[in-house]
Amino acid sequence: MSELCIVLLMVVLCYNGSCSKTLDEQLGVLFNRSDLRCPKECETQDFLNKKRFEDSMECCTCAAESLWVVGTKVGHFDVLFVKHYIELKVKDHAVNFYNLIYTYGNITDIPSSVCNFGTIVYIDLSFNQIKDIRNIACLSILDTLLLAGNKIQSLIADVFHGMKHLRRVDVSFNQITKLEPTFFLYMEGSMFHFDLSYNNMSEIDVTNMVRLRQKYFCVVNFSHNVLNEITNPSNFSFQREQDFGHGGYLDFTYNNFSHFFNFEKIGFQDLQLFGKMQFYSFDFQHNNWICDCKFYPFVSQATLSSHILHASHVNFKCNRPPQFKNKIIKNFRHYPDLLICNISMSERCPHKCHCFYQPSRNQTVVNCRAKLSSKRFPLVLPEYKNLALDFSKNLISDLDNQFERTKNYTFRIKEINLEGNNFHSISEFAVSQLKRTTMFNMKQNQITSIDRSLRNLRPCNVQLGRLDLVCTCNDLWFQSWLPSPTMPCYNNTLIFCKTETGYKSITKVTKSELGCTEDSHLKWFNLCIGILISLVVIFAFTGYNFYIEIYILWRRFLRKVSRPVSRNSFQYDIYISCNEDDDGLRNWISCELLSHLNDRGLKSFLPYRDCQPGRPREEEIIDSISKSKSILVLLSDLHLLERESTKAWISCEWKYTWLKYREDFSKNVIIINYDFLNNRDVSNRYIQAFMRASICIDFSNYRKDMWSTLNSVLGLSSPSYGFRYHRFQSSLDTATIYLQT
Repeated sequence: MSELCIVLLMVVLCYNGSCSKTLDEQLGVLFNRSDLRCPKECETQDFLNKKRFEDSMECCTCAAESLWVVGTKVGHFDVLFVKHYIELKVKDHAVNFYNLIYTYGNITDIPSSVCNFGTIVYIDLSFNQIKDIRNIACLSILDTLLLAGNKIQSLIADVFHGMKHLRRVDVSFNQITKLEPTFFLYMEGSMFHFDLSYNNMSEIDVTNMVRLRQKYFCVVNFSHNVLNEITNPSNFSFQREQDFGHGGYLDFTYNNFSHFFNFEKIGFQDLQLFGKMQFYSFDFQHNNWICDCKFYPFVSQATLSSHILHASHVNFKCNRPPQFKNKIIKNFRHYPDLLICNISMSERCPHKCHCFYQPSRNQTVVNCRAKLSSKRFPLVLPEYKNLALDFSKNLISDLDNQFERTKNYTFRIKEINLEGNNFHSISEFAVSQLKRTTMFNMKQNQITSIDRSLRNLRPCNVQLGRLDLVCTCNDLWFQSWLPSPTMPCYNNTLIFCKTETGYKSITKVTKSELGCTEDSHLKWFNLCIGILISLVVIFAFTGYNFYIEIYILWRRFLRKVSRPVSRNSFQYDIYISCNEDDDGLRNWISCELLSHLNDRGLKSFLPYRDCQPGRPREEEIIDSISKSKSILVLLSDLHLLERESTKAWISCEWKYTWLKYREDFSKNVIIINYDFLNNRDVSNRYIQAFMRASICIDFSNYRKDMWSTLNSVLGLSSPSYGFRYHRFQSSLDTATIYLQT
């Protein structure tokens, strides 16, 4: 019934011409309601600029009026007290909407009878004794709720659930200590004005600072509480795809905030996400801000901070430390080094020294300039990384001893200033303790000796000032280490040598001026080292590229010095690998080679002659090669072969030839270059190696010694050796058979 009344009222008013269609329609679509009227002033840019509104819709959100205010008569109630019961009596009849106003009384609860009047649009029960407002949700079209000056102590998240017409709530001057998380985050409706000022809240959940379901709101007032912390106990995390809307103005003035927030802890894992809240206005003026290192993460985000901190109403200022009192915080963007956090003696800061953490340089500074009465390094320092130490003007001596005493923190030193002390030398040990430093200042010390290990430090990281030394030949390393005149750190270290004509820069001193002579021993040592390195490189290159050839030559040497293996250990004397499709080669094998071998009593295996039909050929090849003492490879041009199967069998023979040769030291591989091939004509890496190692018989027979060479490789000392051995073996076999019978 109440919804129907609002719709009818809007139709009547628009018919009379009092409806500003453009902005009113946009407002209705944005908040899913049709009873709001946007002032015509929101259409003018001058008015928007004067009131500092970003756009017309923000103006409408803050200045809109409901149609029941401007277009109809509203009735009122009399509030009657009957014992413990509060009765509402209608004063005006024949009206569609009602206001309930009863201020400065003793009401302790919102009258339960309000739910009998669903057309109540305005309630003002300010300055009563109300503690609980949970029964207010029955008033679905309530527009304004004023409860200032009561005794409300907390607000639960869904207390206004379903009240999409509620635009203004005032609960200021109550006793509220807790605003339940997500109270505003998922609020749906048109809550434009919410006043929580002058309460007792000490913390606020981050989910009550943003809204995800209401694009615009006007103001939320948290001022004059005791807020000192933004919390996130539920570990809520803001996501990049979330839309935070246009937002509004959040007033946090006159609270107890002192340290700026840790954005990661309050849900902004990426600080840039905070930039999505660019239309939100956060006013943190008049708090007890301590301008220290905790402000740095926010100030260092130049783009983000310049937008949020440049707003006219957020020019908040520092309250502490005293030297920064009333300084505008946004100006620290230009002086980030001033944002530091002091470290006390309880955190191991030495007595009388000033210690602080400086996030802009990612370092912890320990300033003990002229403060170390003990004239020694402190034994302990703050437990932080990247220490920047200033121990200047303390008359400290014996640098090695100081570093020996303080090994517990030397590895954490980033910078160290030892200017104006009593150090006379820089040893190798001292340099080893400073290898991680980016600044080492030893100016105004009476340095007379510097170890050449100082070369391990970058010259621009070392500041020795001007040193007048009695130079020797051992000091000439400075010439290649000192920065050149074109470098910005050129004046960090200036070394001058005493000469007959006075002091002269070491960069201009010659060896003759220092009386240096060439060291012949060093010269020969360097030469030997160079030769040794060259040999190692040559051997490594040779071994890497010719390891197979080296292995073959080594096997050849072992074969010569070791005892021959008995032929009885093998079934065949020779396995012959050849291209069986080459008719000329087969003819030569049959007429020449086999005759030569048979005359010497050698038993051979020829695959195309001896392989058993039906037996897997690869299996028979492996078995026959294993049972052969020598493998004879007849090289021929395989490029002319038409049958790929023949190429495959030859490659298979070559592969197993190498494997058996490598496994069995008694085997021998003999290669006859039948087709006069070069290395590049052979694709098999191992056959190439035999050819490079000259383990190959030339078939051209220019020297007429092919057969004698073959006999020699086979280990036949004379043509009749094999025959005699074969005849002896045959006789022995005959005798054995005779004895058995």
